[in-house]
Amino acid sequence: MSKETADLSPTPWQMIRSVRSYLGRLNVSLAGEISEVETKSGARYWLYESAKSAPADGFPLVVHLHGAAVGWSWVRRDIHWMAQAQEKAVTAGKSKPMVIVAPLDPTKFSMWVDGKSEVTNAATMVMKDILPDVESAHPIAKDRANRHVHGFSMGGFGAASLGLKYQQAFSTVTIMDGAMHDWGTITKSRPKIAATQFGDDEAYFDQWSPWQLVQQADLSKTQFFVVEGLMESFNRRFADHIRGLGGQAVSLSPNCLHDLRCLTQAHGEDAFTFMSGSLD
Repeated sequence: MSKETADLSPTPWQMIRSVRSYLGRLNVSLAGEISEVETKSGARYWLYESAKSAPADGFPLVVHLHGAAVGWSWVRRDIHWMAQAQEKAVTAGKSKPMVIVAPLDPTKFSMWVDGKSEVTNAATMVMKDILPDVESAHPIAKDRANRHVHGFSMGGFGAASLGLKYQQAFSTVTIMDGAMHDWGTITKSRPKIAATQFGDDEAYFDQWSPWQLVQQADLSKTQFFVVEGLMESFNRRFADHIRGLGGQAVSLSPNCLHDLRCLTQAHGEDAFTFMSGSLD
């Protein structure tokens, strides 16, 4: 099966190869520090802070949203891989030092949106609980030009959704092999999510769908960086959709499957360069 046809039905071998990065020893050396944090309400997140001194106006902030079925230790790997790419980009003079925040979705299948039943309000958790908690404890830049949202797999859907729904809060959206579902694909391949998070309600899904939100957004204010992996056609179609609406989307296709470590090693530095506004 090719990558083009794997969006809805990856082979077992493709999936095994895709999760290999989450198994075995985490071999990442960093100058900065990663810590685990819990808010007063119990929301959990990993936080990376550069070893560099904070600029006068604070560090730029990146919010990373993880993929489906992922636990706490796997999110820790995500932020280590991202931090490694960030430090390489800083050393190369391509990026500003940034704070990276990686929240945990305790349900593992929220798509990073607020559920119709209000049982899983993942977007509200990120925007109203975790971000204020980060801002209260760390020197973070306040302007939207220095705010970025980044996501892998399910988190790619969430990054696009939050980046467009809360357009005043983020200037860029980075999608790493995002599960960029529309109503037809999510009901076919993820019927449980369609039922539990969206109440089997297409109209409610459309309130959070990147495909719908991008049509309502001011695309002069938000730029997109899309890296394709196993879900190649999902991501290519979404990038083309943005460009068809007159928006800006940089899209790249490395030789990676659904593997954030591979995607980040290939284009993580480019992603941070893009966020810093200096990607050629």
